[in-house]
Amino acid sequence: MRLWRFALGAALSGSALLGFLACDDGSSNFKYPAGYGQGDAAAIEGDGAAAMAARAEATYRALEADLVKLCAGSCHGDGGNGAPPFLKGPDTYVAIRNHPGIITEEAGQSKLTSRGAHAGPALSGANQGLGDRVTAWLQLEAEILKAKALPTTDAQPLVFGPNTIDVSKAGKNVPGSKVTFDAQKNGTIVSITKLSFVAPASTGVRVRHPIFVIVPEGGKPTKDPVDSLSIVDQKVPAGQTAVLGPGQIFLLDWKDSNKIALAFESLDPVEVSDAGGGGGGGCKSLATFQSMATPVLQGNSCLNCHNGSNTGATAALDLTKLTTDPASACGQALAKINKADKPNSSLIKRPTTAGNGHPFTVAAGNTTAYTNGILGWANNE
Repeated sequence: MRLWRFALGAALSGSALLGFLACDDGSSNFKYPAGYGQGDAAAIEGDGAAAMAARAEATYRALEADLVKLCAGSCHGDGGNGAPPFLKGPDTYVAIRNHPGIITEEAGQSKLTSRGAHAGPALSGANQGLGDRVTAWLQLEAEILKAKALPTTDAQPLVFGPNTIDVSKAGKNVPGSKVTFDAQKNGTIVSITKLSFVAPASTGVRVRHPIFVIVPEGGKPTKDPVDSLSIVDQKVPAGQTAVLGPGQIFLLDWKDSNKIALAFESLDPVEVSDAGGGGGGGCKSLATFQSMATPVLQGNSCLNCHNGSNTGATAALDLTKLTTDPASACGQALAKINKADKPNSSLIKRPTTAGNGHPFTVAAGNTTAYTNGILGWANNE
């Protein structure tokens, strides 16, 4: 079942977008695995939020031991070999739900099921049974995520030129928080550039998963379909401005009668002394390196060579301390960033461009996420 509907608490003009609600468009091809009864699936639709959350956790707990046995060990349990520690204790359910890219609005887009065979086993082949159970659980989490009311700003007209949106009401105790950007239109495509977050003088702010929402005149609001800022999780110190994610996105099929709003997974006050929460190895933004660059470096096979197993690769880019000494790894990665032309940095172009002598190319479907993850960090350096 797909959930894809937004609800408004009042007429669109001048009122807040209260959040995203759920509906069924009948377009999903997902099938629950054997043993998961139709009664269970139907009951989901009648569940309240608390009951849905309880059902999702119960589904995970039923497969937890098998997943930990297959995937934790010295890899995803403690981050060994540079693997993302999404099964780290003491509570693996908390860890796996909080890890970027695991819980997604479409179960098939989760890193857990789309990763395939890597240094560890895939959730297919001999592990297909467990893979089906994991998919059933991810589908429940996806339904909860889509049904969740997200903090959202009021809709406002888009200005072609500089824009400032007060996002205070989309957060908790962060008055004066703003998002700024420039907008330009070419036909029906709007390019958003110089995208930045401005923290108030009173507090630092943790910004998680901003979402541009297009509000058509007399129609239903729609999210940025690419969800361009999905992996953003960064901290901005009090009174400072930081580039938000990759610093740019594109909105398609734009109509001049549209308005714009911003939603966030969360926008919370936080204590942070600088944009990186400290740094080393020359990095100013260690926090965004860990939250944005590290997941894409881990998730695109970079550590198969750059973790010490290939001496030539490690000499070129040493990521052996990506999880044990992230400041050192950040310094290594920063050396591969062209600060005058960040999108054309070797850390981006070498693994995403075929035929340039690099022995590995990021899968076509992962190129945008990889690039955005690296830029999301590099733009804060």
